[in-house]
Amino acid sequence: MQYLAVLGQNSRLSLAEILAVYPDAKIIAHRDEAVIFDTKKSVELNQLGGSPKIAEVIGEFSPDIKKISEAVASELFSFSKEQKVFFGLSFYGNANKNFYNSLGRMIKSRLTESGYRARWVVGRDIALSSVLIKTNKLLTRGADFCLVFFTGKIYLAKTAEVQDFSDYGFRDMRRPARDLVSGLTPPKLAKILINLGGKPACAGRQKEILDPFCGSGTFLGEAALLGFKKIYGSDVSAKAIADSKKNLEWLKEKYNFPADIGIKQCDIKNSRVCWSRQFDFIATEPYLGPPIRGTIGFEKAKHLQTELQKNYDEYLPALSGLLENGGTLVLIAPLIISENGHLKISLKLKENGLEAVHPLPANIHNQPTIIYSRQDQKIGREIYILKKISN
Repeated sequence: MQYLAVLGQNSRLSLAEILAVYPDAKIIAHRDEAVIFDTKKSVELNQLGGSPKIAEVIGEFSPDIKKISEAVASELFSFSKEQKVFFGLSFYGNANKNFYNSLGRMIKSRLTESGYRARWVVGRDIALSSVLIKTNKLLTRGADFCLVFFTGKIYLAKTAEVQDFSDYGFRDMRRPARDLVSGLTPPKLAKILINLGGKPACAGRQKEILDPFCGSGTFLGEAALLGFKKIYGSDVSAKAIADSKKNLEWLKEKYNFPADIGIKQCDIKNSRVCWSRQFDFIATEPYLGPPIRGTIGFEKAKHLQTELQKNYDEYLPALSGLLENGGTLVLIAPLIISENGHLKISLKLKENGLEAVHPLPANIHNQPTIIYSRQDQKIGREIYILKKISN
């Protein structure tokens, strides 16, 4: 079946997640805002963190406004005339307000002529947000239609699901233990990173995950909600262990997941002794550096890079030792964003029996990592997907 996925602010990261979760997916067309893909699997938005909207493709059209309006109207004719029908339009790759307004008016007129009471829901932008779709209940009393524009053609799709923004906010802001000093990985990002490992918790397979820098337990909680059954975490900090346990107890009470969770206090350098075993899948975000306010000069950035490089030179052998041959490690490394450019951490992959897996096809992104950073952030994240190739 053909789907349209709206991509998040980091479109490459969103697309990489889709291809990891749905490995049979074939990209039909894509642009920064959205991707059209085909998969034999049923796409469920709650399994994805980086896509705010999933739609089912109705068809491919030439830029013929009348044909498109007829296709949209025929979808809405399935609703009863007893109640008002609501519809929205979301444009991706085209900011032509005249086309947008003409199409909306044409659809509404067609519905009115056919005996429907119709309301066209519009927002500030010509792509409706998940918030607007949810608050107007568009998916239960009407529909949102996505149009993705390419040269000479338009893909039309009907929105099936939108991201539950309030649930992510609840998990982020309402958890009982939040460490604002050490920082927090947002639940949505943690879910994406877990998914990048390509280790879905398939029925009949007891998938497991280890986070050896578990902090307040965000990765562990998101793994449980994704269906992982065996979840392990460790951290050198006693406070982090206490926070993780408190947050996971709270999360289990709220969401009632059946996972078996084991959390230990131990230093990454002693992790093989701590766990006495290896794992098939590790997803983790080690220490990325101190909070930085204001600008960061080049000398300060270089000093911070040196300190973090020492840390990662110790982390990587330990992480490799915890990983089974053929296992996957999704790892975050810090990217220092200074006034004079970006400074990276060098990972000694070959020396530690690891190799980088390219997250996207080379014609889309030919680099082995994806950079994730927000505006004004001084330390970004460089995301690696690594495979263990030898002990």
